[in-house]
Amino acid sequence: MNIIIVLLMNLSVALNGFICTKAVLEGKNDPLPDKRPEKLVIEYHVSGGMMYYSEAIYISEDSSYYTVNHSGAISRVNFKLTPEELDKLYKVFVENDFDRIKTYNEKVYDRGGETIFLRWANGKFASASNSGMTFIDDDWKKEWSACENAIEKIITMKSETGQKDFMIQLDKSTFGKEMNIYLNNKPLMTGKDPGLLSSSNEIFIINTKLMPGNQWLSVNREGAYDNFAVSADSSGGINIFVKNDSLKHSYIKH
Repeated sequence: MNIIIVLLMNLSVALNGFICTKAVLEGKNDPLPDKRPEKLVIEYHVSGGMMYYSEAIYISEDSSYYTVNHSGAISRVNFKLTPEELDKLYKVFVENDFDRIKTYNEKVYDRGGETIFLRWANGKFASASNSGMTFIDDDWKKEWSACENAIEKIITMKSETGQKDFMIQLDKSTFGKEMNIYLNNKPLMTGKDPGLLSSSNEIFIINTKLMPGNQWLSVNREGAYDNFAVSADSSGGINIFVKNDSLKHSYIKH
């Protein structure tokens, strides 16, 4: 019975996505008003495809949030845009004719991507997607990128709200081999070799900031790989070391 329910839910999501894409292709988006309409909501979703990863941003007049789900570790930051910030963001969509962006379908599998959805008073909406089997038409890539970049600037600016300092400490036992370190799929160290440090160094420190909630730190040290759950809410950092050729860790208290 549970399997049937899941299948029906997946079918519902797929059909909704198809209807939305079909509406865009047929020009059924509502025209964007010249000025920011009442009850405007802007949603931006990032899918990792086969990878268990997603991002979402929700923006409205009353409240907004940005959330990341990486393999079940969820972090979230709440924020609020001023009327001026909302006007500036909405203007980008008007200037780039977001409601007219064309897409096409191509049979591909396991592809993630991005979707943007605007809705406002009286059930009006406009959407476009560059995800899954839906692609942005070449003639509209510039306009799509402008709209996407405007949202990503908001993410970069507002995700710093409430962030806390967090220290990643590499023990001397990790030195001598190339390491790659990612936080929620974003690189913190790529190909850097702590072994280049003076032998007098006992530790190598990376200082970063974390959003509220839980996140994953991925460490790859030439054959040794592991994921570590991290949260600045519960600790001030993490110490990574090698024992019996395996990566180990301990948390650093505030």
